[in-house]
Amino acid sequence: MGLILADLDRFEVCDGVYDLIVQTFYFQPRLIPRLWRWLRPGGAVYFETHLAVPDDPCHSRYALPPGEARRLFARWELLDYAEGPTTEGEREIATARLVAKRPDHT
Repeated sequence: MGLILADLDRFEVCDGVYDLIVQTFYFQPRLIPRLWRWLRPGGAVYFETHLAVPDDPCHSRYALPPGEARRLFARWELLDYAEGPTTEGEREIATARLVAKRPDHT
């Protein structure tokens, strides 16, 4: 089993060889096609980022509007999807979270 920890925005990995990619919080939409390329057919991505909601103190530049993560992963097979508050230590933050599979066929 191999594990690579990398800044996906700067690190170019091999195409079609990974079973799982985890992408959390520091997200650029232009990474979606790269994630697709890097995963083997049938591979999965775990994705989580801040959710931009009114009256939320989170001011992350990576925050997505509600429903945007689902739209960005529209060509993927969604295995799990959730939006809303989640507890992180003592605080509650609004996040978009999903597990998506690259279909076996392209």
